[in-house]
Amino acid sequence: MKFKPSPLACLAAASCVFSAVCLFRIGALENQISLLQSNTSNQLNNLQDNVSGLYGQVQDTLEEQANLFSSQSTQYTELDMKNRQVWVSCTVCPKEYTPGVTQAFAVLDGQRYPLTLEGDAYTGRLPVSLFSESQIDTVLLVEDDAVRSQAVEWYFNPLFDYLPNVYLSFDGDESGVQEGDSWTRKLQGLLTAEVYASGYTQVEQMDIVAVLDGEEIWRAAADISYQGQKEYVDRYNKGRSSAIAMPAPEDYNQGKGSSFYFYLDQSWQIPAGSSLQLYADITDHHGLHYWALGGAYTVDSQGKLDVDHELLYLDCSVYDDQGQMLWQADDRLFR
Repeated sequence: MKFKPSPLACLAAASCVFSAVCLFRIGALENQISLLQSNTSNQLNNLQDNVSGLYGQVQDTLEEQANLFSSQSTQYTELDMKNRQVWVSCTVCPKEYTPGVTQAFAVLDGQRYPLTLEGDAYTGRLPVSLFSESQIDTVLLVEDDAVRSQAVEWYFNPLFDYLPNVYLSFDGDESGVQEGDSWTRKLQGLLTAEVYASGYTQVEQMDIVAVLDGEEIWRAAADISYQGQKEYVDRYNKGRSSAIAMPAPEDYNQGKGSSFYFYLDQSWQIPAGSSLQLYADITDHHGLHYWALGGAYTVDSQGKLDVDHELLYLDCSVYDDQGQMLWQADDRLFR
């Protein structure tokens, strides 16, 4: 007997097929809606970015149009050690001025300094303190009783912007032998002085100095010629898997580099209740000395040794060529 499906069964099967097709179409439609939402969101974000960018451009344009000057600049020029200051050159080009009538003044830390007209620009030299922050916040254009004021934001901190800063580190072997309450500390490896300079100074000499309880007990001069630096590095690299690479001789400018090396192989005795510090004494072409601390070793009254190597922030003491301290580093930055 041949089976013949009932109309109800056929209807049920057709309904299942139709439901499956509908579910597939609904899923596709949901994907399209999600894609459309994502595209719309991206377009809105791009539109907001464009509006923000346009607002910034309009604001920059308005500020440029409202600015009294077509150009303006400042630059460190020369060091005045007698007065412990640095001269700064200030130049502005007014959009509108009358030669012989318009006077210009730069306001540095609340004090007016006159600028002289040279060609189409007013220029002048202003003294900035070597060891404190200063700011030129306003430039004035004066014509009879009329005063036009232009706000500027020129900040100066010569201790970090003009003078170099030095970070001294040691990589090698350290050992210590206790003899009663005192210690003998031996260091054998490479000292690296990273000199962060702005281009206004040039290194003339580097000495490594050991100081015990405030008294200098040992000093060695580093050879900062290319050959001398290469010998230090080669001695350090011998037998090491990770080597320091020296630049090519034609790329090495003595005194203008950023890294200076010294191979150290030395021992010092530290009595109980004493402290030994290891410094790099770097001299620039102005005759200023920059003392960077690279290690501190303290033995307490009970004979316990404490070693400090971590520098929290770049800071070094500065001395003149007579040994007078001009700036003292913050010891709290070293631990």
